[in-house]
Amino acid sequence: MKQGNIIFLNGTSSSGKTTLAKALQQRLDEPYFYMAFDDAFIGLNEWFGRKPERVNQFPILSLVAGFHHAIAGYSRGGVGVILDHCIARDTGMQECIELFRDSRVIFVEVVCSLKALREREKARGNRRVGQAESQVPTFDNFRQRYPYDLQVDTSLHSPAECAQMVIALLNDGTVKTSFQKMRECKARGPSVGGEGKPAPQP
Repeated sequence: MKQGNIIFLNGTSSSGKTTLAKALQQRLDEPYFYMAFDDAFIGLNEWFGRKPERVNQFPILSLVAGFHHAIAGYSRGGVGVILDHCIARDTGMQECIELFRDSRVIFVEVVCSLKALREREKARGNRRVGQAESQVPTFDNFRQRYPYDLQVDTSLHSPAECAQMVIALLNDGTVKTSFQKMRECKARGPSVGGEGKPAPQP
């Protein structure tokens, strides 16, 4: 069975990943299942209830691992996936590289200006003020260790324009993707953070 493609959208909170995912679904010829890490918590709403302290009791790494396995499962079943993620840790990224090893992954960094981040966060009203901006240095560092196939700036381009950039890359079968390169490097190496890059520290 042919593996489903994975369009992996990664970036800070409020960078525009969800809006881009919707634009992609409207334009892709084949159906792609949308999976957002934020939604992974929905199934725990009743358990959390009115006891926010339970967040500290939950094994978050188990939830992350289960989420990644679910994405891999859809892809193995032949279903394309648009993954809306906010990942900047080596453990989670290495897990994705391993689990998605048989899938074609288009790894897209979704960014926007700090001004747009602040405005969107304020408009959403369901995020801690300053959360997105505080994530920027971490994602800048992550980019040095894990190369993307494409970066789209949602403060410079419309969702439709960003979607077309992603689709153009998706349809170009001649491109060796970043995930392919990282897997090859990992197989050769201990260097797993990209071609010529040192192995990331845990």
